[in-house]
Amino acid sequence: MATTLTALNWVARIVGVVLIILGIFFWTGSAIGLIGLHMALGAIFVLVLWAMAIVAAVGRAPIATVVVGLIWGALILWVGLTQTTMPLGSAHWVIQLIHLLLGGIGIGVAQRLATVAPRTAT
Repeated sequence: MATTLTALNWVARIVGVVLIILGIFFWTGSAIGLIGLHMALGAIFVLVLWAMAIVAAVGRAPIATVVVGLIWGALILWVGLTQTTMPLGSAHWVIQLIHLLLGGIGIGVAQRLATVAPRTAT
């Protein structure tokens, strides 16, 4: 179980960093053609986060940590998929910033899931 969480955590870290880099490119107006890749990697990140939450739950991690992982993944997915339809005009950067913060915190949530479950597993 600890090995599974460690492997998933590394995937979350690597994919998360790639997502942040792509997001920075989008903010600067570069690499707009890679938005599809960004969305696909974002979906992978959320699936990995959910998988980590499930594995942590099996490992008897605190339920609050597991629930945060599941809900946080859903928030990332929801904001990521709907941000272009949110009508904020010139203030759209606020939604983009929220999306960035959700993703960055999501990497931290993955880290927390990876460190909490193995210690509580028997």
